[in-house]
Amino acid sequence: MAYGFASFDQYGNDNNYGIKPVSVAGNISLAQGQSAGSWSFAVPAGHVLGFIEIPLSTSEYSAQRNIRVSGNTIIAEPGSVGNYITYANAARVIVYFEVA
Repeated sequence: MAYGFASFDQYGNDNNYGIKPVSVAGNISLAQGQSAGSWSFAVPAGHVLGFIEIPLSTSEYSAQRNIRVSGNTIIAEPGSVGNYITYANAARVIVYFEVA
């Protein structure tokens, strides 16, 4: 490679896959203290839904929420158990889909 970035695994195999292309499906605005809701999106066959949460405040709101994907739906629910727990601060959630 003449230019760019290269990375390798422990055996010396190239594992730089570059930037993974995604398509934005929409966005969700979460209010301060909001810890529940569900939003459905059209997901093309062979793709999966994902999300990125962007907090809009630096304070830690006392309530927590768990955000997860189930099929073509983003689900927010109250609680402190799950894979993606955040404080229930005001936030924007960017929803995207990518090739499975």
